[in-house]
Amino acid sequence: MAGQCDEPLDDRGTEAATPLSTGTVSILSKADRLRDRAARLRSEAVNCVAIAVRERDQDHAARLIDEAVTLTRRSAELLAKK
Repeated sequence: MAGQCDEPLDDRGTEAATPLSTGTVSILSKADRLRDRAARLRSEAVNCVAIAVRERDQDHAARLIDEAVTLTRRSAELLAKK
């Protein structure tokens, strides 16, 4: 009966299908998780550089660039582990 379990309700008041209620759960492999993490680190590195080029304070810009280098190296390490 709708509303008696913890499933979310759709706009008609009936139980909405969720990945867990349909029995499908996405499980990523270790290689997929490492690849995703590496991509996030690369994205953060790009963000650091984008902020650094607009930064007026040279010391802060240098720290941001150092952080970008660190993130890029870690990303490469993760990709090498696959």
